[in-house]
Amino acid sequence: MTRQLTHYCLAYPSVRFHFSHHSRLLLEADVSTGLEDRVFQVLGESFLENLVPVDYRKNNLRVNGFVSLPHDHRSSTASQFLFVNRRMVRDRVMAHAVREAYRDAMPARSHARVLLFLDIDPKDVDVNVHPAKTEVRFRHSGSVHSAVLHAVEEALQQRRVDLSSLARDLPPSFSRNAPGPTVQPRFHTGHPAAALFSPPSHGGGADLSRDSVAPAPTPVVREGGADPHLDNIPETSGVSSVPVVLGQFVESFIVAADREGVLLIDQHVAHERILFDRALKEMDEAEETPTQYLLEPLKLELTPEQKATLDEILDDLNHNGFAVEWFGDRTVLVRGVPALARSCDMLELFQEIISSFQGEETNLVAEGSLLRRRREKIAISLACRSAIKINTPLSREKIQWLLDRLMVCETPYTCPHGRPIVLRVGIEEILRGFKRT
Repeated sequence: MTRQLTHYCLAYPSVRFHFSHHSRLLLEADVSTGLEDRVFQVLGESFLENLVPVDYRKNNLRVNGFVSLPHDHRSSTASQFLFVNRRMVRDRVMAHAVREAYRDAMPARSHARVLLFLDIDPKDVDVNVHPAKTEVRFRHSGSVHSAVLHAVEEALQQRRVDLSSLARDLPPSFSRNAPGPTVQPRFHTGHPAAALFSPPSHGGGADLSRDSVAPAPTPVVREGGADPHLDNIPETSGVSSVPVVLGQFVESFIVAADREGVLLIDQHVAHERILFDRALKEMDEAEETPTQYLLEPLKLELTPEQKATLDEILDDLNHNGFAVEWFGDRTVLVRGVPALARSCDMLELFQEIISSFQGEETNLVAEGSLLRRRREKIAISLACRSAIKINTPLSREKIQWLLDRLMVCETPYTCPHGRPIVLRVGIEEILRGFKRT
């Protein structure tokens, strides 16, 4: 209900709104002179930071509102508001156009803050696609996509934002249209196992670099046409049944091997699984999860929907390691967080936790199941924000610790979000690839 009222407030600045719940004022918006003033009333001053105005017209289409600069992004789409003829919608065409406008300008899986209004001839849009009328279908979707894309791009260009300078740096091998970058070694040479991947040393100064072109080998065929390598199969009985670390690939994936084959482990989601299990265990076993108090409280201004959500989960947060209290009608103070999260970006962590609970249906959920579900959501956010990131070099000891801890998890092959942690290339697949079977 709060989110729906927020949408109406944003769409109709000339109307006054007042909404309270359980004696707490959740939304108060007087008649305003324009959209910016209404955004300030409803979403707060912090939402307006780093926003640029949008105003674009083409034929019978108009796109106006605000979008954030590329460096100011969020981990979810909770801060994206898309309207068609003053009706809040979830539309793939408009959402895709926004993503395209920021393409290569912000990290993957990040989302800009967006408040866009599309005015279009009602005859060119079908609002009866969804029972709740939250989805629409455009007669000329290509024109709508183009209008939204150019509207956002022009708004950013007017602020002289060089999108390419804000793009996330990528390793040379991942750069698009890169002019022949030098290939860097992908295994740390400080690891003893790196020698396994180095070319053998030959006399005569032969050039065995990866960029050199070796002459094609002359095939050797036994009399009668038999393949001399067909039965030349390596013996794996001497290989450990426990994964042995070989190295780290692009400082993001652990490479290991056992007698069954070669393993690639995503270091971020592996650590995420370890921390999730640890956080959930602490919440289940302790009467109250230990709290790490901050040197200075974090002040956070909330939207009306966030306020309603926090009212529902405040006790759960404080019981599971947080120390949060209200500071006025729309502001909270975060005085402490679970010890597991002491190295996180506290603002992003707290906003992500609130976003994960928004829209949660609790009426038909048993109290015990609801408590468990809320603990899992808190643990997921803590683990994701605290886990080792990609593009992070790890020592051999740290890699071994990750593998050891991962193997004792109840579910070591998927992260809490359901993504795979380990990819295995079995020995049989390797033999087939080299045509030895």
